[in-house]
Amino acid sequence: MTDPKFREIRAIHDDDTIRVYQAYNPTIAEAAVGANSFRAPHQSGTWSDSRMTWIKPSAVWMAYRCGWTVLKDKNQSRVLALDLDKQRFFEMLTQARLAHKASAKDGGDGSVLVQWDPEREMDPKANGKDVLTRKMPAVRSIQIGLKGLAAATLLDPTFVLRISDVTEEFRSAAALLRAGDVPAAEAALWPGAKERAVAVPADVRRILDMGDAEEEEARGPPSPKVQLHCFSFTNEDFHNGNFERWMSRSLVCMDYYSSDGERVDGLRSSDDEELSAGDDDDDELGEDDEGVAAAA
Repeated sequence: MTDPKFREIRAIHDDDTIRVYQAYNPTIAEAAVGANSFRAPHQSGTWSDSRMTWIKPSAVWMAYRCGWTVLKDKNQSRVLALDLDKQRFFEMLTQARLAHKASAKDGGDGSVLVQWDPEREMDPKANGKDVLTRKMPAVRSIQIGLKGLAAATLLDPTFVLRISDVTEEFRSAAALLRAGDVPAAEAALWPGAKERAVAVPADVRRILDMGDAEEEEARGPPSPKVQLHCFSFTNEDFHNGNFERWMSRSLVCMDYYSSDGERVDGLRSSDDEELSAGDDDDDELGEDDEGVAAAA
């Protein structure tokens, strides 16, 4: 990745389309690809637009989230590339709320939630849940959560123009990374065009707190602060073990923020998933990943 800015949308894109990724189980993936639409799995009851579903333009972040389709949850064993109408994508983002500002006064109706997580890059030496990737602390990757009417737009064929199964590209890249060959892994993951910065309209940049190059340089590194979230427990919780289970997930109730509200390097629970501000049970930490599915 060449000199990326701190917060930029990087994606495979052209004048008319922009590519994002989702991970699903085989039932949903095969139905969606076969029909080139989520209407088929929606009609069968396996895909739901009533829960928050996440789209992400970074292939390596998608690989980290789903474990390259083979190293994590079986419900994320297939990766789909969605080529979206670019203008409609920008229009959708004008309704976004940022995860660290997710209140009614901060714009949007809550159906589009944006969080900026540390970008990931390939790392053949990364073990455990880093799954052949490492964090890039100085670069943020956009994650876009959709629910309600926003999620329902994924059923619109004039918005989701093409659905492709790219699972084999992800698996081939993972195998090459295990062999230590990063250039070959990159060629396998991006056999055609590679991700590059997207020219985002000025109004969308303001909504997403993207700023500009000079502003980011002047801002410098963020100053950290800690935000606490409190939970209450009853006597029954102490007796039945709920309290111990919560406490065993070390520091699960703390998120780590920069002075401007950016989540920088979140304190982690014992399962090593990154924590998020402003998310619900279907978020990037807690979603159960495509049962009747919200996508990873």
